[in-house]
Parts: sequence; C-alpha cells; structure tokens
Amino acid sequence: QLAKRIRKLMITTQKLEATKQEMVKIVNNEDKSNPLSDEKIAVKLNEMGCNIARRTVTKYRIVMKIPSSKERKSQT
Repeated sequence: QLAKRIRKLMITTQKLEATKQEMVKIVNNEDKSNPLSDEKIAVKLNEMGCNIARRTVTKYRIVMKIPSSKERKSQT
C-alpha cells in the first residue's frame, strides 16, 4: 500500500516537472513582441497531452518567476 502511494507520488512529481519544463520551452520560443497569455500556454500544453487549466499555468508561472505576458512584452 505504502509502496503504491510512493510510486504514484513519484510519477505525479515527474509529470509536474515535465509540464513545467514544457512551459519554459513554450515561453522561450514564443514571439517576444506578442507573448502568449496563460490561456494560450494552457491550450498548447493540452495539445501536447498535459491536462492543465489556465489557473494552474498561472500558479506554475508565478512559482517559476516567469513574468506575465504583459510584463514579458514590455521587456522587449
């Protein structure tokens, strides 16, 4: 029972990290003059098979210290 829980937790953690890495790739490859909103990032991630909501993208973006689309646009 405990081993199953630990295995499930490890898989969940791996999926979380993979999703965060994909988010970083998406932001790094976006058009800097027209950055993607959290909604558009969520759509792209869902197309890649990551089942994620916009609010979760926002939460991860904040945790990873990635600026909002408006802030990224003003940095160019």
